[in-house]
Amino acid sequence: MSKLAIAGGTPLRTGKTPPWPQVGEAEIQAALETVKDGQMGRIGRMGDSGRNRTDALREAWKKYYPGKEYSIPCASCCAALEMAVRNAGIGPGDEVITTPATWVSPAVAPLQVGADVVFADVSPENYCIDPAAVEAAITRRTKAVIVVHIGGYCCQMDKIMAIAQRHGLKVIEDCAQAQGSKYQGRYVGTWGDYGCYSFDIGKLMPAGEGGMFVCDDAAFGPWIYGSLGHAGEQINQMSRDRSRDAWNYRMTEIQAAILLAQLPRMEGQQQTRIRNAAHLRRRLEEIEGIANIAFEPEQNYYSFLFKYDKQYFKGVQKKYFEAALRRELNFSFFSSPSNQEPVYRSPYFRANAKYRGFFCPVAERAYTEEGMGLAGSATLLCEEREMDLIADAIVKVKANIDELVKFQAEAG
Repeated sequence: MSKLAIAGGTPLRTGKTPPWPQVGEAEIQAALETVKDGQMGRIGRMGDSGRNRTDALREAWKKYYPGKEYSIPCASCCAALEMAVRNAGIGPGDEVITTPATWVSPAVAPLQVGADVVFADVSPENYCIDPAAVEAAITRRTKAVIVVHIGGYCCQMDKIMAIAQRHGLKVIEDCAQAQGSKYQGRYVGTWGDYGCYSFDIGKLMPAGEGGMFVCDDAAFGPWIYGSLGHAGEQINQMSRDRSRDAWNYRMTEIQAAILLAQLPRMEGQQQTRIRNAAHLRRRLEEIEGIANIAFEPEQNYYSFLFKYDKQYFKGVQKKYFEAALRRELNFSFFSSPSNQEPVYRSPYFRANAKYRGFFCPVAERAYTEEGMGLAGSATLLCEEREMDLIADAIVKVKANIDELVKFQAEAG
């Protein structure tokens, strides 16, 4: 009789996957009050209630996550990334270096302005962009680097900033998965020239959609891209003596209200994730063939990453090992994509020939063979005993690996 759930046995964990986002009474009331006020957008019935939630979010963000002079709520992290490359003065003929191991947006943003994308490989330590690979990729056309704090894990920002200073580059931080993470005690998003955050439905601070764009005054230069319409006195001050060339990237008042309701509990959630990650990390150290990756003590966890070595699991491919864990636990596992994905061969990307032919072996190995990601937003908010079940599931799969070897053979 089979023991592994993927082969017909009984799952180790039968509970439901924790819901995300977690919607509480605070978010419901905040959205309801905004609708009742009749001020669902930043432009419109602005004088009716006198309550400008995007402005309130702007100021609250600086309080909770200080380090930049301006915090601008916007439509998405994609919009924030585009605002960053445009405000950096990047355009046709320029090159932007970014990571291959993330979602597509850091590569799309440079293409939106006609720049060329150049991929730099990731570090085997934590799968974030490798500073040495960044420096090796710099040419006379390089104008910026977009770093991604993947899963909440932090890029080596001290090294990245030193490289940027030597070569006169702008640094854009994609913090879509790193809300609240700190590198060497300093919030990510505040190291570089621009910080970009996401509030989509799966992120650490979800509002359905939305983003945040942060920078200092000097990062705008003589002009501002990213007009937010009537966005309060802060934008008025920013735009004095500057020309404006922009599009509508506004966040709605409803989104801002939901985010304002969430901000006070973010620190508590992060501390819970940190404790659970530490416990799970200790358990994984006991399992031969599973390795933890480098982390920061004050990072957040959009995902919990670890390494899988198939040599210790009779050569079972990562995708079947991952599938077996999903069936045992009813938790979500995923891996960040790479620049070898089909989307990068689409007509939209094909027009940009610079990125083609780039092969990043560490990123490819992580994606296809060894990198494991446990969805952390809600999973790491579970009880500690659930962390033990994750480790126990790996032990169970390893103890019954012959069943998985047979499953792989039959599936393949």
